Amino acid sequence: MKKNGSRKNSFHTLIVRLQNKGGNQNFMSKKPKISVVVPVYNCEKYLSRCVQSLIAQDFCDFECHLIDDGSTDSSSALCDEVCKKDSRFMVFHQKNGGVSHSRNTGILKACGEYIVFLDGDDFLEPNTLRLGIEKAEKDDCDVVIWKTISEGTFVNNSSLCGEISLKEIESDSDQVRNVWNKMIRKSLICEHDLRFDTRISTAEDTLFSYEVLFFSRKTYLLGESLYHYCNNPNSIMHSINNKMISDYCFAVKELELFSEQNPSFPKEKLVEFMSLWKMFYIQNMDKIDFRNLLDTFPNANEKILIELSDDLYMKKCFLLALNRHFFMAALMKKYYTFKVNLMNQIRNKKK
Repeated sequence: MKKNGSRKNSFHTLIVRLQNKGGNQNFMSKKPKISVVVPVYNCEKYLSRCVQSLIAQDFCDFECHLIDDGSTDSSSALCDEVCKKDSRFMVFHQKNGGVSHSRNTGILKACGEYIVFLDGDDFLEPNTLRLGIEKAEKDDCDVVIWKTISEGTFVNNSSLCGEISLKEIESDSDQVRNVWNKMIRKSLICEHDLRFDTRISTAEDTLFSYEVLFFSRKTYLLGESLYHYCNNPNSIMHSINNKMISDYCFAVKELELFSEQNPSFPKEKLVEFMSLWKMFYIQNMDKIDFRNLLDTFPNANEKILIELSDDLYMKKCFLLALNRHFFMAALMKKYYTFKVNLMNQIRNKKK
């Protein structure tokens, strides 16, 4: 009961704030400068904070598309209430299709010159949109990137600042991997027909970001940390499973294909992305069910073996699983995980 009361109070606070902002007053010009796309799925605990961070922006010429992806909690109702009070906010209710489908819907509906993606469980600093659009218009940037503030989890910000190219950005930094820390010119997305791949639910934003940064004529990385990334325990990134591993295999293959189709794509970025995938696999191999992985995603086997070719223990472990020696594979997996953890502990003590 206390939780429901808390949600009602949150709803009330948000609506009062909207009314204080001017109710149904239209803040936008006919064609807004910025379209903010917010995928919404069962994030009732966080959505009010997310929306409030947009209402508090000191740049008002934006529209916000709330894409409700078949939420089963009160998120849908909150979206409806916000849209009644502020004409800058629009909601689109659709059947559950995943975050990529939601973002693609947002791209189609966006009318702004620039698009910003904001997850429903995260929020922005009040000056985010203003700083982004000022830099974009002053320097004619296709992409403006800002740094991230961690909320309960580690976020790897780039040490760079200023005008940059894809080749210069560290591939393990959030400035490459994620899409929600960028303001992207919509014409760039439309010109190259860029969309999020709906076949995968992991690394789909990384693929999109690589393509955006590759085609961008000018990219600028702000020094300010403006995006609050929140550690939502219900997020897909906290559910390591075989589908996630298979998605990474698929993403590596797709980036290879993109690199072949675009010869000027920096090859070192492909190598770096494959290395990141391998590290992800190593860090989470104790969570992987080999039997289900082989039965459900047989096409992933060859790619995994190629990526593990220089790691003897992992290759042996996977070969055992391929030959259905699951008990031995599980023992090898436990041993390898123990070995990696022990080496990390020794390394940390030396520091």
